[in-house]
Formats: sequence, structure tokens, C-alpha cells
Amino acid sequence: MLLTLAMVREKLWDYCDQQVPFVTANATQKASADFRINQVVERFLLDGKYRNTLRRISIPIYNGYITLPRELGTILGIELQTTSGCCCVSTIYTRFHEFAHATGMCCSNGTYPISETTQTFITPTGPFSLRVKSTLSETKTITFYRGWDANDSEYFDSVGLTVVNGSATTSRIWNTMPLIQRQATTVATELYSVDASGTEELIAVYAPYEEVPAYKRYKVPDWNPAFESAIVLGKLAYVPAIQDSDVVVPGVWGALKLGLKALRSEDTEEDDSAAKDWARAYDILNRDVGEMDADSEFPIFRVSSNMACEGIVNVQ
Repeated sequence: MLLTLAMVREKLWDYCDQQVPFVTANATQKASADFRINQVVERFLLDGKYRNTLRRISIPIYNGYITLPRELGTILGIELQTTSGCCCVSTIYTRFHEFAHATGMCCSNGTYPISETTQTFITPTGPFSLRVKSTLSETKTITFYRGWDANDSEYFDSVGLTVVNGSATTSRIWNTMPLIQRQATTVATELYSVDASGTEELIAVYAPYEEVPAYKRYKVPDWNPAFESAIVLGKLAYVPAIQDSDVVVPGVWGALKLGLKALRSEDTEEDDSAAKDWARAYDILNRDVGEMDADSEFPIFRVSSNMACEGIVNVQ
């Protein structure tokens, strides 16, 4: 069973360091409890690959690059695909393999990370302006800092757009992407680049809570332009649970309770007690994934009757 933020908040309220009963808690007190729950989840996700923390998804390839969605923190495996169904497994390299080529070679068979602070899934070609679209008018601002103009001179200031129901476009023109910061909104916002002819292209979609978006980008082998997407096995990134219906991962009651206890001990400088509780929490998570992982099953190795081990029916 998956656990939602509302379920964890209510059931583990007494461990969230709150001084009032759950039934009388106000929005501020619930938000404080949510922050503590999210701290525990962040620790868990940074520590290991526990149950429900891996995902297989399809990601489009743009100009030889893939950008992970906000929910994924890293790639563990990747397979390049064509629209006709052909595929090719790629090797995951470190970022230092970008330069690990033999003399005279200028391309790589590997996929390697090049940035952890990319803010769009497409990097537009300059010159361009930026357009923000929303389905709700809000007194919130998206601000674009610095960047380079059409003559490759650097901007040292910023421009902002107010989120409106519809679209708003900057008058400033860039040759390279500026740094983007936004105030939290009620609904998602879309970001477009707009070229000199007025043609727009969707380059990012920001969740309501994202204030300084940052995604991980990889360079993929581009020796075959037919590869237009990639199937990746990735590990979840820490994304705070905000809505009551958001799923808490990893969702193991015992581990979450011990994590909340450990946070409380850290607040009172009881470091030894906190360390013991964290260790117990990780032990629960490791035992949980050990039982649920396919390796815990007992496969049967069958052999043909005409083989040398003919008399053995099966070996476990």
C-alpha cells in the first residue's frame, strides 16, 4: 500500500514534534509537520535505493541531450530508441568521460551528465525572447537574471513577468538562457522561447512549488539521428510532498517514525540517540527492499535431460 502525506501526517502526528492534538491543528502547524516529514524523506532518498524509488520512463532526445524531469535525480541505465522501434543500450559514464576519447576521435558511445542546474528541457537558439503562460492570474513574478544579448554582451540586471491568465512576453532579447527564479504559484506555468518571426517553442513546464528550477541533463550518443527518445532507469530525486494526496516514498511506517524521532533528538543535541534511530530506520528500509526485491525470490534452474547433469531435476 502506498502512503500519502495526509496519512503519514495524521498517523505519525505525535512524532512530528507538535504540541497540540491533531484534531485541533491549524494550517501552520500541519505545514510544520509536513516539513519534518519531508526532511526524513530527503534523508532516506539520499541514502539508498529503497522500495518504489526507481522508475523507468521514456524521455525525448533534443539535439543530442536528455533532461531528466524534476522527479528523477539520476540515471542508472539507458536505452536509446527510434520511432520504428529499434533500440541501442548506452553506457552510463561519469562527466569526466566527456574527454576520455582515443586520439583522433571526437564522439562517444556513452551517456554522461553535463549539468545538474539546467532549467529547461530545450535550450533555444538565440536570439529569442521568453514567454510565460498560465491558466490563472496571480500576483506572482517570474524573474530572469543576467544572460547575454543578441550581440553577445552580458546583461547584469534582471527583468520580470507577472503571471497572468494567458501569456506574457519579455521585451528583452537573449542569445543564451538567463537564470530563472519564480515565486510559488497556485498552478503550473509554461515557459516558451519566441524567435524573431514570432514562432514559440515550449521549453519548460514548472510545478507550482518550484522557485529555482534545476534539472539534471545528460549528453547522449548522437551518431545516429534516428534515436529520438530514450528509456531510462532512474532513481527518484527528492521532491517535497505538498498536497495531501502526494505519495510519500519510501513509505514504510517504522522507518518514518524512527526518522521523525531522530530529527527530534537532533533538535535537542542528543546526537547519539539520533544516530541510533537513523540506523534503525535504515535497517528497516534495507530489510523491506530485501524482501520485496526480485532477488529475494527463489528461481529454479532447469536443465535439459540430455545434459551432463541429467539426473538432477532442478537446482535451487
